[in-house]
Amino acid sequence: MPAQELDQALQAAKIECAALAEQLRLARADLHRLGAQGMNRTLIAGSIASALGMLVGLTMGWRMARKTK
Repeated sequence: MPAQELDQALQAAKIECAALAEQLRLARADLHRLGAQGMNRTLIAGSIASALGMLVGLTMGWRMARKTK
């Protein structure tokens, strides 16, 4: 590969690296802005919804099993 092509490839890689670094910086800023409180609320809401879904599923299964007997 000629030196000119290597230089062009290196320049393109540097530009891509800078773009990815900027995207990462923006993502970190967004997470910081949302804060841990928002993430905790989301995790708690997901856990409660999962528990309720399991409870409803088990109740329905238990009732259907009782009806078939």
